[in-house]
Amino acid sequence: MAGFVVAALACVLASNSASAQTTYNATLDNEVELIYGAIFPNTSPHYDAINFATGNGTKLNVDQDVSFNGSALANVFTSTTFTSTGGRVSASMLGIDEFFTPVDGRTFIVQNFTLDNVDFTTSNSTTGDVGLRIQGPGGLNTSLTLVNSSLNCSLAPHFYVPSALTFNVSGTSQITGWGHDPTVGVASTTTLTVASGGAFTIKDSGSLTSGATYQQRLFFNQYSNTATLNGSSLIIDNSAVVFGANPYGDPSKESTMTFSNNATLQITGLNPYASLETDNLVFQNSTLNVATNNSRLKLRNNLELDNSSATIANYAQADTFGIIAKGNATVSLGVNGLFNTSKVDIRDGARMTITGSGYDIGEMTVSSQVLFPSSGTGNLVLGNSKAVLNLTSGATMDVTSHAALTNNGSINLQEAKMTVRQGASVTNNLELIVMGNSTLSITGDAIVGQDSGQHGVMTIGGNITFIDSSTPGNNSLTTTNQLDLGSTSNLHMTLDPTGLTSDRILIDNSAREFTINNSATLSLNVVNDTALVIGTKFLLINYPDWQVAMGAHFNGLVDGATFALGLNTYQINYNDGDYIPAQGSTFITLTTVPEPGTLALLGLGAIALAGRALRRR
Repeated sequence: MAGFVVAALACVLASNSASAQTTYNATLDNEVELIYGAIFPNTSPHYDAINFATGNGTKLNVDQDVSFNGSALANVFTSTTFTSTGGRVSASMLGIDEFFTPVDGRTFIVQNFTLDNVDFTTSNSTTGDVGLRIQGPGGLNTSLTLVNSSLNCSLAPHFYVPSALTFNVSGTSQITGWGHDPTVGVASTTTLTVASGGAFTIKDSGSLTSGATYQQRLFFNQYSNTATLNGSSLIIDNSAVVFGANPYGDPSKESTMTFSNNATLQITGLNPYASLETDNLVFQNSTLNVATNNSRLKLRNNLELDNSSATIANYAQADTFGIIAKGNATVSLGVNGLFNTSKVDIRDGARMTITGSGYDIGEMTVSSQVLFPSSGTGNLVLGNSKAVLNLTSGATMDVTSHAALTNNGSINLQEAKMTVRQGASVTNNLELIVMGNSTLSITGDAIVGQDSGQHGVMTIGGNITFIDSSTPGNNSLTTTNQLDLGSTSNLHMTLDPTGLTSDRILIDNSAREFTINNSATLSLNVVNDTALVIGTKFLLINYPDWQVAMGAHFNGLVDGATFALGLNTYQINYNDGDYIPAQGSTFITLTTVPEPGTLALLGLGAIALAGRALRRR
């Protein structure tokens, strides 16, 4: 390996002041051995900045640990730049000993490191590992700059712990092979900026095994990290990346990555478990793509979509604490694509659309709350029949006035609660499944479904409850959906004898089915009770008469059964033609009748108990 060449050496003094910076410029067009005193004088002046102009195939051979501190070369490597002006070229840093034999364990230490149109590697398959350490003396800040360049390391570079890292990227740039050493993390608080038009790729870095601990990932392991991508892209390719340490409940320590002006975040790769973990992601007119099988996104806090879209591809998965929708926000779910979140927050004027595709169903699961604005407008749209919104145990959805839940898809309540308030609507070919121990609650005159030529299904295995509002006993649910009251369903309704009103269900389309399983329960409550004239009628359900199921009735309440409730005795009729007769309609009514005396009352025990339970709410 004799014949190392160093050409065009020049020493340039920036100024003669006390703060002058001395720069060393060299053109490297073959191989250079970097050894104590070999190409840099070991007497004053020392160099603050070194610029290497590289030629294709350049090799910078490190013959011992070379540093800016703790040696006669102090300050030489304060700032080091590798630049190619003749197009993007390759440069290598290989460890050798004085007999020109490759050796592991050499370290190249620098405070500020810049690559410009250079593909730089610290080792190759014949030499073993050579370390790159980026640190400032006494905890000073450091920087790493890639301009249309790549930095390929078999070990992640070491960063000095107390310092802050400024990581600037532009053009098409990439880091490769970082983070396989489980003891190495980027222990500096990192500020990552990818300039407009740039594309930054993190490739083949970190551990891609299932259940890997955080130390095995490419780990930017300080608090309060920030990343800013304005009109640029971040691609996590075959890599497992953690950006920011767990803040342990301290919002001031959370890390945030912000994508704006058509920026893109893509998590992809052939290996399973390619992933990104951080605290917050903010997208403004930008795109998130969890792009391939088994790729993962994990957010300890929120995903914010502001006029932006997120795609969870086939068999991919995203997990967040919350999702915030602003403007038009879209979540697209591939075949078995999964999105798990605790809370969905739909802001005023926002329209959040969930779509699905493929043979199998993509699912978005909410475990705590779907929150609509208390005023203004907010819409949640299930975009097609392959999108499913699951509300798991303890979750709630409060569809408020001026808010809407629209279009196709399925809502599946699993031990959860959904409230539709006056002025709100749940519309258009929607399948609504209310499972056991779940509640669909109605306040005011609410709508589930509308006559748009397409209609969905309401399958009730839990509760339909008309919540006491400012006008208890005068709430209505209007639907054009098919309504199926299953064996475990419980319909809670309230009568107001003084106001001569009752809660009611209006199935407002002659083509929709209505079924009652004979084990379904009707639970009645009374408010503002008063003795009524015999023959007073209350409408409970208005449904298409051509779908009358012969013999269908609520549990213990066959057609014509009577029962006492409060100060009156009522008779239930499942096909009351005397109540405001109208073509195409059938009415389930309650009519006051004389007290039955000693007649055993069908359903009395169940009805009375239900009434008392409701009054305790």
